[in-house]
Amino acid sequence: MQIIKNMFIILFVLSITAFGQSDGPAEIVKAKSFISLDKLAPDIEAKIALQINIAKGWHINSDKPNEDFLIPSELKILSPGNIVLTEVIFPAAKNVALQVSDKPLSVFENDFFLGAKIKTLKDLPLGLTPIIIEFSYQGCDDHTCMAPSSFIDTFNIEVISNNSIINEINTEIFSKIDFHSEIESKSTTEPQTDAIS
Repeated sequence: MQIIKNMFIILFVLSITAFGQSDGPAEIVKAKSFISLDKLAPDIEAKIALQINIAKGWHINSDKPNEDFLIPSELKILSPGNIVLTEVIFPAAKNVALQVSDKPLSVFENDFFLGAKIKTLKDLPLGLTPIIIEFSYQGCDDHTCMAPSSFIDTFNIEVISNNSIINEINTEIFSKIDFHSEIESKSTTEPQTDAIS
């Protein structure tokens, strides 16, 4: 089994290189993003949701794929520095048995929602602010994996004073995500942000 596993790792790397240089499936993953508030203000919390659609016959690695050589799915806030990601809520993953591993691999299939909580800092300036999100993933079928890819989207949202009215939006979307589940949510130990250079 270890020999088979080692051979797969070699083929896995070669397949990524090959797919990176040729035409693979047009779209393994389609994504659409949502935010929970129509405006933001300094020092408040908001939510983000992603609706993910995975092409039939494909899957993406979960956020905990069970093997070091597989690339996990990840959600990041790229900018600005005064808006930070505090929690990510992935759905329950599916464990599938493949020849590449002695243990089941953890994957996402079909259609699902994932959620996140963001926190605005006290020094967030008023005015129009871009929130750039990145969902990175690796698409695989039962035999090979594509090169890692990502979905990037931007919310251009107005930041207003704390005594102004802010309305909840997209409530139906956010009702599909369990923001209170201790099993599926993953709090960050430090507020996470990656500034764009």
